[in-house]
Amino acid sequence: MNILMIGNKESGKTTYMASAFGLLEGGVSGFYIKTDVSSKTWFRKLFSEIKNGNYPNATDKRSTFEFELYHDQTKILDFNWIDYNGGIITEQSIDNLEKDIAQSEGMMIFLEADALWRNNTSVHKFRRILALIANHLENSEHPLFSVVIVLTKYDRISADVGLDEVTEHIKMFLDDAKNNDKIYVRVVPVSCTDKGFYNVELPLLDILDSGMKIEYLTTILEAKAYAEEFEKYHNKRSLIDWAISRFLGVKTNGEIAEEYREQAQRKIQLYESIKTPTENLSSYISNYSIMFPNVIKNIDVIKNKKSRNFIDL
Repeated sequence: MNILMIGNKESGKTTYMASAFGLLEGGVSGFYIKTDVSSKTWFRKLFSEIKNGNYPNATDKRSTFEFELYHDQTKILDFNWIDYNGGIITEQSIDNLEKDIAQSEGMMIFLEADALWRNNTSVHKFRRILALIANHLENSEHPLFSVVIVLTKYDRISADVGLDEVTEHIKMFLDDAKNNDKIYVRVVPVSCTDKGFYNVELPLLDILDSGMKIEYLTTILEAKAYAEEFEKYHNKRSLIDWAISRFLGVKTNGEIAEEYREQAQRKIQLYESIKTPTENLSSYISNYSIMFPNVIKNIDVIKNKKSRNFIDL
């Protein structure tokens, strides 16, 4: 699964990535992530500094990080985080970005909450990303493209300012997404400071939730396809087929049937192994409540799409 991370310079992507890794490496609701030694060392260092109030510099290049999602000691999904530098949105050539959108299942768009609320000029570049998404979906074969808008540095928003006020300047896109069956959009305010981490795990886990559902459904379809092939070749077993196949030096229908049976069995074992994690992650995402840094009580997250509850097949 490929996940794009796009945001203007100083939008807080690097801080978010390090914070999300630091929290999810330790595990959330039975889910945790792993990466290579070099990336792990770097993320751990940044996470430690963030907890002490020291924040990393903005990224200056396009980087891809490879991760693995685990649930109760079992690996259930591989995913790549593709992190774009802040200037990618304003560059003349965005061919690579368009290609990555076409090859991805989800996108995390980072906007500074205060800049969005004040309709800062840097937020206007956001519209270019929305245009790319819309263009991609016109010809996309993906059943669903997930977009999580991460409102960073939300601790700077006053407690008397509502989330609907902060997102007023992207309301048109959010409203359009409600009526588009190919887009799932969620807005998540986050804060990563030495005073605490708010909602940091949600953006990543929400997109991975989509990946898990797709993997589960794909595995079921593949298992059914292999089972149908097994049945087809199994029904063609005969002594004549065996004799002709041995004479020609090719596989018998029975041997081909057994190969499809083994492939179907492997797929069945796979979807049985990920069924519970898929349900658990879906339940966690569906029941998550947003906590605002400057508001004492928890309230439900704005979810700009109809429910995506797990469908038990």
